Amino acid sequence: MMIRNSLSRFSSFSVKINAFRSYASQKMAFNVYGSSEEAPPLIVMHGLFGSKQNWRGIGKALEVKLSPKRKIYAVDARNHGESFHSPEHNYAAISNDIKEFLKQEGIPKAAVMGHSMGGRAMMYFALENPDLVDKMIVVDISPVNVPRDFDYMKNIIQHMIDIKVPSDKSMAQGRLIAEKQLIDLVGRGTVDFIMLNLKKMPSGEWVFGLFFIKLF
Repeated sequence: MMIRNSLSRFSSFSVKINAFRSYASQKMAFNVYGSSEEAPPLIVMHGLFGSKQNWRGIGKALEVKLSPKRKIYAVDARNHGESFHSPEHNYAAISNDIKEFLKQEGIPKAAVMGHSMGGRAMMYFALENPDLVDKMIVVDISPVNVPRDFDYMKNIIQHMIDIKVPSDKSMAQGRLIAEKQLIDLVGRGTVDFIMLNLKKMPSGEWVFGLFFIKLF
């Protein structure tokens, strides 16, 4: 009950939150590692600003080391990586996306693992759909809200919006310029996650492919 109450109180993460409405889902982008089905597959979700690419090394290692063998799906959450964009971004919506993903892939039950935002999303999903969860691993996050979370996140997002990169720079040059503008704020580990979402538009404009940052 503590987990359920804590997650429901963590509304500051949400752009729009209403646990009792329905959420429109499209299929999440994903990478697959392994093909064995000795046990239910493992669904893995990244944290805020991350993408499925964060799990490439771990996905390949788990493919070899897991026993019993499982197929591993690393997914992009809505508004991240190559997944669809939506003005609604909260745990109820992400949980529904995971449920729809299992249905679309014909998966009756799965082990789930999430890091940071993905960890809280998996906690929410497990509470709402216990019959669909074989096992759960939560990485580097608790269900309890920390007061500084939202202000810190807004600060990062504002810095992302304010990034200035000349339009004539190459992708490699643009990444270096953007990194220098962010690294003192977020540190090396987080800036590497954020850079996975940096895109150069045909117009020459540099943007981060995280739709929800436009909502702050």
